[in-house]
Formats: sequence, C-alpha cells, structure tokens
Amino acid sequence: MVGGYFFIALGVVSCALLWLSKYQPDHVMFPVRMADKETFESDFAPYRDQFGLIQNNPGGSSGNGLRYTSEYYILKFRYGLLTKDDTLQFESIVRRCFAEPGLLNRSPKDKSPQKFDDYVAVSTASLIFELLLANDIKTYGLKHRWYYNNSKLPNLKFKDKWGAWFGKDQGLIAHFYYADQDTPSWFKTIAWTVNILLCAYTAKDSQDEWVLSGHQIIAYEWSHDRTWVQDKVAGIWRKRFRKQWGVDGMSVLLEKYFGHKHPLAKYAVDI
Repeated sequence: MVGGYFFIALGVVSCALLWLSKYQPDHVMFPVRMADKETFESDFAPYRDQFGLIQNNPGGSSGNGLRYTSEYYILKFRYGLLTKDDTLQFESIVRRCFAEPGLLNRSPKDKSPQKFDDYVAVSTASLIFELLLANDIKTYGLKHRWYYNNSKLPNLKFKDKWGAWFGKDQGLIAHFYYADQDTPSWFKTIAWTVNILLCAYTAKDSQDEWVLSGHQIIAYEWSHDRTWVQDKVAGIWRKRFRKQWGVDGMSVLLEKYFGHKHPLAKYAVDI
C-alpha cells in the first residue's frame, strides 16, 4: 500500500516539475554542413534499391530500408542539399510502403510488418520536411489502440502481437505526438523523459537504442512545446553519448552497426 502511494506521489511531482518548466522556444534549426551534391548522391546510389529505399549493402534488402531512407534525406537536409523534389520523392517512397495510411510495409513488394524503428525515423523526417506522414502514423495508432500489424496470418504468435503493440511504450507514442506537432499527455511526456534517461545510462554499446532515442530527441527539440526538464535530460543523453562513442560518435556507431563504412556512417552528423 505504501508503495502505491509512493508511485502516485512520484507521478504528481513529475507532472508538476514538467508543467512548471514548460516553455515555447524559437524554432530549432540544424547547423548546416557542407558537402558536394554529386559526390553525396553518388556515394548513396549503389545502396538504393528499385523502390528508392536505401539499404544496408549495395544490392541488399533489409527490414530497415525505410529507416535508412529517412536518415538519408535528413542528412541531405542537414548538408543543405535537400530540394523540394527530394521531399516529394521521400513522401512518395513512404506512401508506396503504406499498407494503408499510417501502417507500414517493409517495401512495396515486401508486405511484412514493420517494427517501431522505421516508424520512428519516418515520423522524424515527416516533421522536419513538414509532411503529413507522422499524422497518418499517429492517426492510425489512435484508431487501432496503437497496434501496428498488417499480418493476415491467423493465430499470430503472442510475441509477434506483443511486438506490434506500440502502446506498451508510451514514450514512443509521445514521439509520434511530437512528430505531428501535437502535445502528448503528461503521462506520455514522463515516459518519454524516462526512456531518454534510461538510454543515456543503460544503452552502452546498443546502437539501435542510441540512434532511435536520438531521433526522438530531434523530434522533441523541433516541436513547439518543450520543458526545461526534458532539455536537461537531452543534455545528459548527449554527454553520455559522447562518453560512449567519442568524437564523431554517430559515425563511429554506424560504422560498427553496418560493419563497414556505409554512406550513412561516412556523412553522419552528431545530434
């Protein structure tokens, strides 16, 4: 019983701290780096498949093509190379992968369900490029209780059902709200803050955790509703990230992740 009161009190205090530290910042802009457009695009060309998706290896096919593609276009933006046609191209690629608005297939050909990492990256890119993809993803979740599974298989295994239910991670749902320029509930905001803090102290050499929490920080910092508490947590994350991965940490991380100098690692920019 005492434990129950403790967690209620902790929740109330957390909400109060977040509410008191809330503010509306000026719009965040990434610092732009310099790169030669032709070289940049030619480096990625061998990794692009027939659907326009960036893959892990030349001629390869992975389940994370939408994530890598989102990161490619975000990098293009950060290097000042993104054009309006690029934005339209990105939107077209993603929409061709929709089983229905907001529900992703791996590719137009591969109808396998996507895991949450591709949803995270796509929604981050959608926010930066001012598209409605993040709204589609959030709206689909709201209509389906945050269950994202397009598998038509009967008697789906519990682990597959559990993996398709994003609602178990309310910090992830908060990301969808930020990416849609919407304000998550205080419960979701607390969950987001805890997720980022846990990553900072427990992710260690888990590349996926660092990359995906980095996407969530980008979307949060791009949003119009921020709190000093979350800003502080994001600062802790960056300090721990540098401690774990060193100078040019994202490049080091992604080279280890891919097992070679993938263009995403070559052109990586720390958050």
